[in-house]
Amino acid sequence: MSFEESDNDEVRIVLMGKTGSGKSSLGNTLMGNDAFHVARGMCSGTDKCQHSYTERLGQNLQVTDTPGVCDTHRSEVEVLKEVGKSLAVAAPGPHIILMVLRCDRRFTKEEYDAYATLKRLFGNGICDHMLLVFAGIDSFGSSEEEQEEGLRHSVETAPKLLQEVLKDAKGRYCGVDNTASHDHREHLAQMLLAKIQSTIHQNQGQHFSSKLFEEVDEHMHDIVLSRMQEDGIPFTDALRATRTDVVTEKVEPNFFRKLLDIVGNAVLPVLKILVKDAVKLSQFAASTYCSIM
Repeated sequence: MSFEESDNDEVRIVLMGKTGSGKSSLGNTLMGNDAFHVARGMCSGTDKCQHSYTERLGQNLQVTDTPGVCDTHRSEVEVLKEVGKSLAVAAPGPHIILMVLRCDRRFTKEEYDAYATLKRLFGNGICDHMLLVFAGIDSFGSSEEEQEEGLRHSVETAPKLLQEVLKDAKGRYCGVDNTASHDHREHLAQMLLAKIQSTIHQNQGQHFSSKLFEEVDEHMHDIVLSRMQEDGIPFTDALRATRTDVVTEKVEPNFFRKLLDIVGNAVLPVLKILVKDAVKLSQFAASTYCSIM
């Protein structure tokens, strides 16, 4: 079995967004449990890659919660490692990227810059796999009708930069209330998963790929095959075990050395162009407060 064949068995979802946008809470809504740690405060959210599996409504979901990189005390190597982990556990590429925004806060230039960075890193093709999710729709009212109307009006009157992102995403968006009751969150999860499946269908079932993903995938493939041989387990089991080992850093040190080379060679040149004199990744991180996968 190969990475490509594993596509028949799972839907890979990557969560992205500004620190405090509700990425981890959305992950829990999708999973139907508290799979992801939820922290409070602008710079105390997800600072490490998280991932989880579940079988949900007849689908095998693999969700990756990407780290916010706003902590200025973190070294460039630490930030690159977490970005690399996010790429590795989403191998061979995500079917869906959920860009999480707050509908009760204004869309910032920093969020747009993080989105522009994403396109520079992976190309415009990533837009075909993107779905915008607006958290906090309860700010529009308590009823579902009020929330739907409020979100629709908010999208129609969105600022120019957000309109550009919506256009790139082919107008795909939805809203969630991650603080709602369990039953209502189940309802919202069903609606979101239906939109995810619709987007996957539009893409003819294909996941996103790029040169960077291909390099990371090749690196992951070697270690997965070794795990299969050492433990005598099927490819799917070896892949899931390896992803967990990557997140918890239980793989051999050489794995991360090569991963850092792959990610650094792709990421740093792009960021140097975007932030000009800010050569350090941590300097870019401090200005965006966003995950960049």
